[in-house]
Amino acid sequence: MVLDTTEVRIYEDLSTYPIYTISGLDHPSFGIQKNDGNYFIADTGNNRVLEVDETLTSTINTIAVSSPLFLDYIEDNNNLLVTSSSGIIYEYTGDSFSLSWTSSESFLSLSSATYSKKDSNRIIASDLSDNKVKIINKINDNLENSFYGFSDKNESTDLFNAPYISTELEDGTLVVVEKRGKVVNFETFYSSSSSSIDSSSTSSMTSSSLSSSSG
Repeated sequence: MVLDTTEVRIYEDLSTYPIYTISGLDHPSFGIQKNDGNYFIADTGNNRVLEVDETLTSTINTIAVSSPLFLDYIEDNNNLLVTSSSGIIYEYTGDSFSLSWTSSESFLSLSSATYSKKDSNRIIASDLSDNKVKIINKINDNLENSFYGFSDKNESTDLFNAPYISTELEDGTLVVVEKRGKVVNFETFYSSSSSSIDSSSTSSMTSSSLSSSSG
C-alpha cells in the first residue's frame, strides 16, 4: 500500500504498476487491511475514515472524524480506534461503527494510539512533542502510567526521542518505535513504584528499566 497526496495505491510489486487505486482523497495518512480483505483508510484532509473493498472500488463505510491520523482495529469485536490530529482518540464499534468512546487525556502532539494485545481496554498512546508513551484505561478513562524513557542495567538513562508508534504485546512486552527509527521492547514496567524490567532492542540494549512520570 502506498499513500499519496490524493490517492492510495495497492501494489503486488513496487517495480510494477499498481493493481488497485482509489482517488479523490486529501492527504491520506494511514491504511490497514482487515482479515476479510477490506481496507480502512484515514482520509485526513477530508475528515473521514473510509472502509473500502479489497479492490478499492466500493465504499463499505464512511466514518466522519476530524483529521484522522492513525488507525487500529480489533477483528473479534469489530472495534476501530482512530487517532485524530486534534489530540483525541475515538473508538467506533459495530457493523455501522458508532462512536463508543472518546478519550479525555491531554496530548501535545498525539501521533498514534493502539489497542493492547494483552488487554484491549488498555490504550497505548504515543506523544511526539511530549516524548511520552501513555497507558490509558478505557473502562474508566484514566491515565494508568506515563513513560518518558528508560535506563539500562548500568543506570544510563535514555529519553524517548519522538515516540511515534507504541503497542503492548500479549506477553506484556511494550514495543516503542521512535521517529529516529529505533525499536525498544519492554517486558515489565519501571513506574513510580520503581519496579524493574528487562529490555532488548535492535540496537542491542538489554536489561533496561522504563522511566515514568505521574502524568
